[in-house]
Amino acid sequence: QVARALFLTTQEALANVARHARANSVLVRVTFTKTAVVLTVTDDGQGFAALKKGKSVGHGLANMQRRAKQQNGQLAINSTPGQGTIITLTLPR
Repeated sequence: QVARALFLTTQEALANVARHARANSVLVRVTFTKTAVVLTVTDDGQGFAALKKGKSVGHGLANMQRRAKQQNGQLAINSTPGQGTIITLTLPR
C-alpha cells in the first residue's frame, strides 16, 4: 500500500508539472529513515499561490492529500508564484 501511494503520488505530481508548471526541470527524490519514507518532487516552474487555492484545490492535489491521509502520512505543498513547487509526501514505514 505504501509503494502504491508513492507511485500514484509521483505520477500525479509529474502530470501536474507537465500540465501546469512550465518547468525546465523536475527532481524526484525518495529517502528512507528508520520510521518513514519521504517522496519529494521539486520543479522550477511557474508555481502557484497555494493559500489562494484554499478549498478549490485541483483533483490531483486532493487525491495526493487523500492518499497521504489513508496511509497515516502527511503531504506538504509549498509553492510560490514564479518560484516553482515542492511536494513532499511522508509516509510511516
